Amino acid sequence: LNSNSFFTTQVTAASASSMTLQWASAPGLSFNILHSDDLTTPVENWPILVNVPADAVEATTSYPVDISGDDVEFFSIELLPLP
Repeated sequence: LNSNSFFTTQVTAASASSMTLQWASAPGLSFNILHSDDLTTPVENWPILVNVPADAVEATTSYPVDISGDDVEFFSIELLPLP
């Protein structure tokens, strides 16, 4: 990742009740996955679903998300500052 990088997320249906979020990353980085069922709520007020450390080897990081029982769910992935 560098100053010319841009962020994209790939979403893959794993089953009827789960999906996988995948995005470009680099070892040593950490991300929060935020979620909400309401896009009128400002993203800074969305609760954190989970903190995900970047994959230690791969140039991408992925996280499986359970979507069973949810009518609608929105996600945001934020890069955390380096320690």
